[in-house]
Amino acid sequence: MHKVGMRGLLQTALFGLLVGSALGQVNLVGTFGGTAGDKVGLRNVGVNRGGVDYLYQYDEMISGDLASINVPGSNRTVLLYADPLDSSRDQAMSDQWINTGFLDAGEGPGDFSAGSEGFRLDFDEPVRNDAGPDLLVMSIAFDFASGGQSNPTDYFVSFDGTNANLVQSSGTPQFRTGGVDSIPYYAFAGGATQPSDLLGSAQQTGSLGNSTATAIPTLQSLDLSSFGIASGQSVSSIWIQDSSLNANGFFPTMVLGLPAIPEPATGLMLLVGLSLLRRPGRS
Repeated sequence: MHKVGMRGLLQTALFGLLVGSALGQVNLVGTFGGTAGDKVGLRNVGVNRGGVDYLYQYDEMISGDLASINVPGSNRTVLLYADPLDSSRDQAMSDQWINTGFLDAGEGPGDFSAGSEGFRLDFDEPVRNDAGPDLLVMSIAFDFASGGQSNPTDYFVSFDGTNANLVQSSGTPQFRTGGVDSIPYYAFAGGATQPSDLLGSAQQTGSLGNSTATAIPTLQSLDLSSFGIASGQSVSSIWIQDSSLNANGFFPTMVLGLPAIPEPATGLMLLVGLSLLRRPGRS
């Protein structure tokens, strides 16, 4: 479970007055690792929420466990997973690595009824709708050697498993990180119809990214208000499905909830407490 502790609250108080990015946009992504095709970890994220810049460490954000998946089919390529292929791959969407996730997230027209393709994540704790963005979705885009670039294609999300919302990449704030090495992808004999299937026999069938198209992990920030969630209300799960209305170009690797924004009085008290700690003693 990822919660904002004293460090996160102090950062909120101290970084909250920074001048900077446009409303709702990610302005910093810190990573580590990633040499020779290995996994790349997310260290921290800076994001503007309601006109205030916040800096969150990874362990202060809210991750989710893979609760269900339905991507069936003979030898269907599902998993996107940087080296090494380990026994944690059933939580590829829940780990700290930005180059592990799904090559195939399941496709559909926004239908999340029983038997439909897609997957569901259950958050470690509820994600509250506060000012600005409340969720971050990482997926893979590309920079081309020819000079062009691509963005992730559109996808559907739901927060109740019934009402679907189309997320259009063209209308969503995005932050492109640095490029990563080619990411191996793996097929399973019967696809994946439950999380444990991802622990079965996996056959590498190719890699995402090459010398002419560099894989670029890209963060999109989502505001729960845009999906009909009232201010102050929370969501506990997210359903995701690649849109079948366009080319299969959505390769998700991470979904994170942002912590609730502390009340102004909390931040003020922390600053007062910090000043008292630094106040020299009297003789």
